[in-house]
Parts: sequence; structure tokens; C-alpha cells
Amino acid sequence: MRDYLQSLGLHPEAIATKSRPVAFIDLVASGDTFGRLVTFLFNWSNEIGYDWNAVKRRIRIIGITKRTKTSPNTWRWQQHSDWVSLLGSQAIKNISISRDLWSYLGDYQQKVSQSYTPSRWGDSALASPSYTIEQLRELRLAFDLFELGRTQKKGEEFISLLTAESAMKYGWFRNLVAELRS
Repeated sequence: MRDYLQSLGLHPEAIATKSRPVAFIDLVASGDTFGRLVTFLFNWSNEIGYDWNAVKRRIRIIGITKRTKTSPNTWRWQQHSDWVSLLGSQAIKNISISRDLWSYLGDYQQKVSQSYTPSRWGDSALASPSYTIEQLRELRLAFDLFELGRTQKKGEEFISLLTAESAMKYGWFRNLVAELRS
């Protein structure tokens, strides 16, 4: 895993010295995947004697969650994950999407690559891409959606939807919208 993250420029020193934070984004059910990654980076930093505080200041976690009713009693995954204390809760943001979309993405959509679970870290068979016909079809869909999102019309529609969100009260969200507008 270290070799893989090193090749991506995501080793502790690289993360700490980047001009902008590194955001890790994933669908979240329990937060276990993020927990494994953050714990891995924390242990790696300690083993090589690199300042974890410098690394954690540059890490952001974006969890894509199922939309639920907002209330003080709502279960929030990051409030039940011990590893969050390694980063601090300010490094974690959630984007909620409809249950149907989350379920489609997480439960039914063909994955675009082989799973890279901890048991497979370092597996040389995963060093080069290997795609099935289904994975190629899903990659094409992802690419087409990405390209569609880059069109001016869709960009304006997306920004319009974002500005209607209650999250506009937060500075980080307004900054995101401003960045998208530019």
C-alpha cells in the first residue's frame, strides 16, 4: 500500500507539503474504509518520524451519505468512529444524496475497477488495469456524465441547485460554489 500511495504522491510528506488539502471521497455506510486509510497514514507517519499534525492539516474526508431527516437524534457515522479523533471532526464533511441514488451507486452499479481492500494491498495482480465489459461500460457512463457536467448549461443548473441548499450558510460551501462559478 505504501508503494501505491507513494506512486500517487499521497505519502505523508507529500500530503503535508501540498499547497492544497487532499480530499478523499467515498460512499459511506460505517466509515470503516476511511478509518483504515486514515489509521494507515497515521501509523506510517509515526513509523517514519514525520509530523502527523502537518499531515492531518491537509487531509479532508468527504463522505457521501444517504439523506435522512435532520435532527439532533440523527445517526451520523463520524460521531461513532474512533479514528475521527486522529483528524478532528472539522476535516470531515458529508454530502447527502437520496437513498435511491446511494443504493444504486453502492449496491447495484457495476464497479469500475477491482476492489482494493486491505487484504489485496500490494497484490501485484492489481498493478495494471484489468477491465470486464461491464466495467468498461460503467467507465464510459462515468466519463459521459463527467463531460456532461462540464457543459456550461449543466454547470449553471448544478450551481443553481447548490445555491438552493441549506449548506449555503457555511463559508466552505459558499467558497465551493464560488470556485465552481469561476
